Amino acid sequence: MSSPFYLLEKISFTRKIMEDEYKKRAKQIVKRISPFIDKKEKILDIGTGTGFVAKGIMEAKNKNITCIDVRLNPLCKSIPVIIYDGKKLPFPDESFDTSLLIAVLHHCKKPLSVLDEAIRVSSKRIIIMEDLFESPVEKWLTLIEDSIVNWEFKGHPHSNKTEAGWFNVFKNRKFNVLHFEKFRLICAGFPFRLGIFVLEKKKAKSNMRQYARE
Repeated sequence: MSSPFYLLEKISFTRKIMEDEYKKRAKQIVKRISPFIDKKEKILDIGTGTGFVAKGIMEAKNKNITCIDVRLNPLCKSIPVIIYDGKKLPFPDESFDTSLLIAVLHHCKKPLSVLDEAIRVSSKRIIIMEDLFESPVEKWLTLIEDSIVNWEFKGHPHSNKTEAGWFNVFKNRKFNVLHFEKFRLICAGFPFRLGIFVLEKKKAKSNMRQYARE
């Protein structure tokens, strides 16, 4: 059965509104993550969604991007997307220089398994963007707003974590946090507190280099 998001896409005026909102959001995201993407690297975009972030990176920085998701988003029609089972990425170890997980992990029932797969196929870094909250009230507002913006009311696991929760997850992985920043973004009229984490594969003695707060 189609979700309300997919049904709304068939209505022309709602499609235009949705496209405009996601394009504006993608433009801001691309601007923030582009400094950490090399023009010559192989990039994997896990959970491509609308494809606007991937397309923005292709146009501004790097055309060598492979896109993969569990299903094809109806707004994503300009770039090819590999469909997979959401469990094991169909690529050998360290197939890509950098992997992207942009607003993906909180939509996953097993986010740490998805993260570990991204780590497995990445040789240099992983760029993650996640919704953040700093109080119980903000948490519930974030969950409600996320469901509305994505039209995902049933089956959404809401695997959200706090800033400290994500840092605790990364601490036990093979990557260190190279860069972290928080910012606010308006999407479809709703305010979101977001965090970007740039993870770098651990070297002999690697420490966090940058830590930016709003």
